[in-house]
Amino acid sequence: RCLSDWSSDVCSSDLKAVNALYHTIADEYLGAAKNDVEITLNQVEAAEKYVGGYRIPQLVLKVGDEQVFFTPVGINVVGAQGRIDVHGDRGTATIIWRGDGDWSIVVSRAPKLRVVPLSADSLAEMLAGIMRP
Repeated sequence: RCLSDWSSDVCSSDLKAVNALYHTIADEYLGAAKNDVEITLNQVEAAEKYVGGYRIPQLVLKVGDEQVFFTPVGINVVGAQGRIDVHGDRGTATIIWRGDGDWSIVVSRAPKLRVVPLSADSLAEMLAGIMRP
């Protein structure tokens, strides 16, 4: 899956899901904050053991002098079809994709995986946890 440029049929559906998520975040979840948040989309190189390198879309939110990076990671994700790591100045959060537009934020991994559906409120709570106050 998705080995070099996300151009295969499988990768195309993964890319569409990631792009749809990014548009939902930018247009719906952050719509009211657009004057305070600069939103950009970059293409970055990723590499995985046994898979090699490939290019992925990365969403970047800039609030003041702080940036938050949404980076798809992991072609092979146990228990999900995809994963996005979200890096802020105070930490990292994880969003998983279970297919059909079902995105969730990982709240805890142990002793059992606990997730909450991604929404404007859960996104705001996640960002508050990984960004400076």
